[in-house]
Amino acid sequence: MAEREDLKPQTLLIDFAPNRMMSIEQYKAFIFSASNGQVGNDKVEKALQRKMISSPIITLSSEGLTQVEPSDILKYIASYSAEKGIIEEANEISVDLSIMDNAIIK
Repeated sequence: MAEREDLKPQTLLIDFAPNRMMSIEQYKAFIFSASNGQVGNDKVEKALQRKMISSPIITLSSEGLTQVEPSDILKYIASYSAEKGIIEEANEISVDLSIMDNAIIK
């Protein structure tokens, strides 16, 4: 049996904010794990590993190119969570208060 060739064209997602990309990937892995009834950082890390095989995250610094590992993402999220609480997160959500002028809502 012949091995299947992946004919999908190369796709690159470029994000100039690596921290945002790490948050997005961690969130997607968390949702994937939760939807499969799995919890815990080890399950999230395994989901990240699977995802990053096909979509690695590469950062550029003065030292050169570096591939982000799933453990790097989990460390980033743990550090971020230690610095920000729910109130800070909620305050960052933009809300269009003009919706309160809508007669249907009043």
